[in-house]
Amino acid sequence: MSNIFTPRTGNAPRGPWSGGVSSLLSVPIIAVVAGVIVVWMSYTPIDEGEVGVKLRWGQAVGTLEPGFNIVIPFMESVVRFPTRTQKYTFPELLNAYSKDIQAADNKVSVTYSIDRPKAIEVYSNYGPDFVNTIITPIVNKRFKEVFGKYEAEKIVNERQKLGDEIQDSVRANMPPGIRIGGVQIENIQFSKTYEDA
Repeated sequence: MSNIFTPRTGNAPRGPWSGGVSSLLSVPIIAVVAGVIVVWMSYTPIDEGEVGVKLRWGQAVGTLEPGFNIVIPFMESVVRFPTRTQKYTFPELLNAYSKDIQAADNKVSVTYSIDRPKAIEVYSNYGPDFVNTIITPIVNKRFKEVFGKYEAEKIVNERQKLGDEIQDSVRANMPPGIRIGGVQIENIQFSKTYEDA
């Protein structure tokens, strides 16, 4: 018969503090490592030539200027917008008709930037892909409208005037916050029938 007062031998279960000094040190080390990870995740640098839109749970709540910025990990994120001039070349040729109904395929590019104080407005209205949601449709529409006012012969001879008029029309119809540096007509290709005539 065993005595209940006799100590047991073998592997007795250990309590949380029975590991000695090494287990006591592991708690602060884990806390320090977790703290370093949280600090590292909250650091958000914004480069010169950019503006950051701070999102909290997906809602735009402020802008971040270039330099060292802090965000709350898992709750806040940042969408960056260019304040330097960027160039976007349309991947497909823009097809347009002249006043005398001559078809032309046009290679067009646009330079643009974001107005820093209006970055939240741009994000809220057009999202991070504002080039495709607002710049591309406006340039496409205004290009065709202005191009259609000119006869094919004038388009060839007055290309600079045509380009300036398209640029002015695009700027006048672009919403606040998006600055258009210029619209360039890089190439105009009329139909082979017209060019052979």
